[in-house]
Amino acid sequence: MIDMDIMHNVFGSNQMAILKYLASFIEITSKILENVDKAIREKNQIAAIEYLHKLKGPVGTIGLKKLYKICEQAEKQINQSEWTSANYLCRDIEKILKNIEDELQKKIKISDS
Repeated sequence: MIDMDIMHNVFGSNQMAILKYLASFIEITSKILENVDKAIREKNQIAAIEYLHKLKGPVGTIGLKKLYKICEQAEKQINQSEWTSANYLCRDIEKILKNIEDELQKKIKISDS
C-alpha cells in the first residue's frame, strides 16, 4: 500500500523515523477524515471538498495511489451531490487507514521486541 521507495528516499534506512512519520500520518488523516464525515453528514459541499483536498496531500506524499484515487472519486461524488456514494467512499478510506494503522501497530510491536 505505502510506497516504501518514497519513504526510504525521505528517511533513508531509519525505520524508527518512518514509523514515527506513519504514526503522525495516521493521526492527522484520521482527524481530517472526521471532518470529511461531518461535512458529508451536513451535506456541506464546500467543506467536504476542502477536507478531502487536505486529505489527498499527505496521502499522495507517501504514495498511497489507491487511497488517493478514492479521495478523487469522493470529491467527484460530492460535486454531483451524490452524498450516499461519497459516504461509502469515505468508509473505504476509513478501512484503508485502519489497515495501515493495524500494520503500523504490528511493526511497532516487532521493533519493541
